Amino acid sequence: LCLMERMHKLSTYENQLSQAKHFVERVCQNGHAGQIGQLLQIMLTQLNTLCMGFIMPDIPVNTEFKTDS
Repeated sequence: LCLMERMHKLSTYENQLSQAKHFVERVCQNGHAGQIGQLLQIMLTQLNTLCMGFIMPDIPVNTEFKTDS
């Protein structure tokens, strides 16, 4: 994987983290612990996928952050 693609993956992921942060803040204000737990699981899964993507570039990185599942 070339550097440009890696940088793109990284900026995509930074976007996701930013979206996730806003979502967590919103959820925390409304107090749904279950949703926060689910969200953290999704984020950890995505972080793991991203890390694997850097180690083994053939693995596709999910570029969508889903907050409505």
